[in-house]
Amino acid sequence: MKDRSSTPPLHVHVDENTPVHVHIKKLPKPSATSSQNPPHCLEITPPSSEKLVSVMRLSDLSTEDDDSGHCKMNHYDKKIDSLMNAVGCLKSEVKMQKGERQMAKRFLEERKEELEEVAHELAETEHENTVLRHNIERMKEEKDYTILQKKHLQQEKECLMSKLVEAEMDGAAAAKQVMALKDTIGKLKTEKQMTCTDINTLTRQKELLLQKLSTFEETNRTLRDLLREQHCKEDS
Repeated sequence: MKDRSSTPPLHVHVDENTPVHVHIKKLPKPSATSSQNPPHCLEITPPSSEKLVSVMRLSDLSTEDDDSGHCKMNHYDKKIDSLMNAVGCLKSEVKMQKGERQMAKRFLEERKEELEEVAHELAETEHENTVLRHNIERMKEEKDYTILQKKHLQQEKECLMSKLVEAEMDGAAAAKQVMALKDTIGKLKTEKQMTCTDINTLTRQKELLLQKLSTFEETNRTLRDLLREQHCKEDS
């Protein structure tokens, strides 16, 4: 029984991206004089141009996919940056509103302190006017004067009384303005935030109050001067 000779293995090393076609042709049966191991013919067919084009197109498609992925990533990055900027703007706005509320609160507290000082001064001045009224009433009851002196004294007393009434009216107007300003501050303290209109209202009411207090002080000053002159005449 004849032994069939084994075919030797073939090893082909090519690049993994290069298409390879292998055709093995079997030679005719060798004669007795031929070699025990018949030669084999290895034929490597290079890829056709169409297949190369096909491979190139696939490569191009792969590149286009990569570019598309990069574009999407850039788009997402821009969206994330935009959202982060929006969050930053919101945080800044909230911080600004908090600062404005704190400023408004300090403004109201300062106005409240000023108002309390004005109300205290107004109460003291009204007390002084009450004392002046008692003094004028006492002067009316005195009788140890001549007719001419009484006539002159009566004129002075009427002038003093007129000034006193004027001072009391100015004091009442100032007190009314104080109450209005107190009400405004009380309303604003209950609200969450204070607008520019509210600030302008407070400023206007404060100016009116200062104006009325100035008039009140001027009237009281004139009244005190007249009383001082009257006392000097009585003592002489």
